[in-house]
Amino acid sequence: MIDPLDLIDGTEPVLALPVLDEKVTRARRAVFSKATGDPSGNSGGRTTVTLDIVDYEGTLTVTDPALLAQTLLAGIGSGKAYGCGMLTLARPAS
Repeated sequence: MIDPLDLIDGTEPVLALPVLDEKVTRARRAVFSKATGDPSGNSGGRTTVTLDIVDYEGTLTVTDPALLAQTLLAGIGSGKAYGCGMLTLARPAS
């Protein structure tokens, strides 16, 4: 199983929020190749991209609303260019 905390690359703000009852609901690895090159379109060959993708859910307590808002807008992790790093929040069921 992939640990979601291993996916944070350390180059962006990390939510320092207590998460209660966290559980991984899905973990998978995506491997694909992409073209390399410069912005003018000159091809430099291909490179392999590997993404460890994790879906998890839990309950958190917001202690810094500004940081939460920034993180919701920016996403987390290095896979954002490939559709990863999105956070979805919902109020707990009552």
